[in-house]
Amino acid sequence: MLGVVVQSFAGADEWFPPAHEEHVTRSDDSRRFAGAAGGGSRAPLVVAVLVALLVAAGMTAAAAHIVRPSSETSGTTPSTTLAALAPTTTGPHEIVTAAPSPSSTPRRIATPRRAATFTPTATATRRATASRTPKPSPTPTPKVAALFLASGQDLASWLGPNWADGAGVLVNDGDAIVGQPWLPAPYEVANGAYAVEAEIRVIGVAREHCEQSFGVVAGGSGGIVWGGSVVFACDGVRRARLTDVTDWSDGYNQDRLLGTAEFDPREGWHAYRLEVDGNRLRFLIDGRTVLETTDDWAMDGTEPGQVGLWSQGVQLEVRRVAVFAA
Repeated sequence: MLGVVVQSFAGADEWFPPAHEEHVTRSDDSRRFAGAAGGGSRAPLVVAVLVALLVAAGMTAAAAHIVRPSSETSGTTPSTTLAALAPTTTGPHEIVTAAPSPSSTPRRIATPRRAATFTPTATATRRATASRTPKPSPTPTPKVAALFLASGQDLASWLGPNWADGAGVLVNDGDAIVGQPWLPAPYEVANGAYAVEAEIRVIGVAREHCEQSFGVVAGGSGGIVWGGSVVFACDGVRRARLTDVTDWSDGYNQDRLLGTAEFDPREGWHAYRLEVDGNRLRFLIDGRTVLETTDDWAMDGTEPGQVGLWSQGVQLEVRRVAVFAA
């Protein structure tokens, strides 16, 4: 715009011709008046220049006001804003909408995986088991063939005072409350160690007397005879005993005592076993050693002898008698 104004100023003579050309009929006085006024015909040119400058400045300011806010707020250049304001030629029915600016596809936020949780299972605490003190095992009876064995009908021939056959068992009625000789078995033991064993069950005991007893016998015919027995003492205690029964006449309760231990036979069957090896003695009940000792009176060892049974004031039954080499 300013260039236009300058160009107009340069060509002022073309746009405003001299007055003498327009008014050739003016008088000379008029020309002199116009020249005296200071410049003749160039005054209108100055005014036009000023007006053009003012108009150009106003238009420039208006254009800057329109362009600047849009460029400052949206971040676009003035040329872009002016281009957006320009009309767009469209078809008769076409509605033009502003094309959306391409937007970047938002990234998918990775969902964190759920951490596997481990629930500890309760472990059962193992309880400590109380250890039991093992009971002493019974001394096993040697599994050897018997030297002599009598049972059932074999015992029917064993006859003596107060002894009788009782339908497969040997019975003592318990009426002999005083000492009687033992009932010998029909078998003589050879030299060496041996054992006599009998299965006996107590039926009853004489109530009018105490110190009643029963047992098995083993010993030499010409030497000492020992007895492994059970005595019902006057103090009410039942005891197992090892005694010297060589002299039975004064009663089995008066014999020389070699050892004693408490034992109550009650009414059950028990196996009573007396082992003799020289002067060493051992008394077992149901396979358990109850008494064990050495008799210093028997210095010459075991002689061939007898084995047998006795009962003094005790009612009982015997179902088996056996002799073994010990």
